[in-house]
Amino acid sequence: MASNISIYFKSSLSDSLKKKYVNYLKSTPNCPNNNEKITGQIIKIFSTNLTGKITSYSKSVAIFNWVKQKEKYDFYENTKWGAVKSLDRILNTKDANMNCADHSHLVNAMLRTVGIPAFYGNAVCDFGSDNFPHYWSMAYIESSSKWVYLDAIHSYYKYDNPPWKIVSTNGRGAFYSVSDLKIKANIKLRR
Repeated sequence: MASNISIYFKSSLSDSLKKKYVNYLKSTPNCPNNNEKITGQIIKIFSTNLTGKITSYSKSVAIFNWVKQKEKYDFYENTKWGAVKSLDRILNTKDANMNCADHSHLVNAMLRTVGIPAFYGNAVCDFGSDNFPHYWSMAYIESSSKWVYLDAIHSYYKYDNPPWKIVSTNGRGAFYSVSDLKIKANIKLRR
């Protein structure tokens, strides 16, 4: 374990980027940052999965990989659990099935807690067999100056390369919080 775990939670963003992305670092009802349970799990994830230089990229990869390996997908509308209850389900039940919104709550809460700006992408997506409304996480990686796609609903999904295509963003798009879809993020989805 790192001798000084505070490095896990230090943002590497410049002051100007922190100001620009302040809304992407805020707590929301389903996506609390600095929650004790989420912070404790991040320490466990990072102490076993981070080596070398700790960057927003390495932190986002560790979070994405841990969540996608732990959760199982279940289809239901809206959200049932939020980030904290989703984490409780992963750690304390054998049946931790959650939908895309609840997966995104947990990923975004973890990212925001470690100082990585994150928002919810939302669109109708083509999954190959059919089109469905879908949520996923987006994280800002300062070393590449871009937002990356983090869809952790299946273990075979890849970092910044989901296997679906956006069909429509009408009435959808990028949001700070799924609790209030009127608060749009000032980001254009790139697919």
